[in-house]
Amino acid sequence: MRYLVRLSAIVITYMSVALPNAIAHTDTNLLSTQEWTFDPWVWLPISIGSLWYFKGSWMLRKKRSSIRANHLRLLTTFGVALIILFFALIWPLDKLSTVSFAAHMIQHMLLIVIAAPLLILAEPSVALIMALPQAWRRSFSALHARLRRIRRIFLLPQTTFTVHAAIIWIWHAPLLFELALHWQWMHAIEHFTLFGSALWFWTSLKRAGRRSDDGYGVGALWILAMLIHTGLLGALITFARQPLYVHYATSDSLLFSLTPLEDQQLAGLLMWIPVGICYLLAGILFALAWLKSAEDEDKQLFY
Repeated sequence: MRYLVRLSAIVITYMSVALPNAIAHTDTNLLSTQEWTFDPWVWLPISIGSLWYFKGSWMLRKKRSSIRANHLRLLTTFGVALIILFFALIWPLDKLSTVSFAAHMIQHMLLIVIAAPLLILAEPSVALIMALPQAWRRSFSALHARLRRIRRIFLLPQTTFTVHAAIIWIWHAPLLFELALHWQWMHAIEHFTLFGSALWFWTSLKRAGRRSDDGYGVGALWILAMLIHTGLLGALITFARQPLYVHYATSDSLLFSLTPLEDQQLAGLLMWIPVGICYLLAGILFALAWLKSAEDEDKQLFY
């Protein structure tokens, strides 16, 4: 319990005011542009996707007056998601993650439970389709109609939950985690699959809520399941008696001058507590939406 209290205090400090101090305790100068991530596999998709989204969003605003009321909200949500992606993938967490498992865990947390749901809330699909040339839009609409049945199966919450949960556990297995730290292309695949499966999961929950009266209630249950299994993984990492990853066990640039085992315990707590809080808040929002939809249905029946 003494160690949990100590590490919990570190979590709060890290997430609030201590990140600059953490940077100062590493051997790398992260304020230098040389320590930023300029990998084209990272910034190029983000840049192209952003320009594509903003173009489609502007075209929608000019074409549909009904969208103007929500235009600023959607753009703001998308912009916040881009900022989160910047901190997670470009600066500073991508470089910090090479010397600290805790920083690596924050990086995954930002991708899975913050950036991904924010992007889904920004409703990018309509804007991205709108930005296509008109002939491509017609072809896409035809393909979209033909794949309706397959899409319905692939967007079932139980399907997306299973895949997303499996990817989280697989990439935190020591062997694959070590390989991702030593091979840049595998590291890119790790982030792509974690972020992509998170987008898939949150998309399926949002779709389920819109398609049925109890969809939001079902979504709340699947979010609860996600909270439980990520909490279990975080607890296993926190209470491990020895470092699980050789790369961090031999690192001499750990944040806060922690030992490798303390850095690992901090990473486990980050997955266990802050990630759990994010899922809990999302589950509460889904439950409230479910109650509201049930209330609206009762009013329609009454009147």
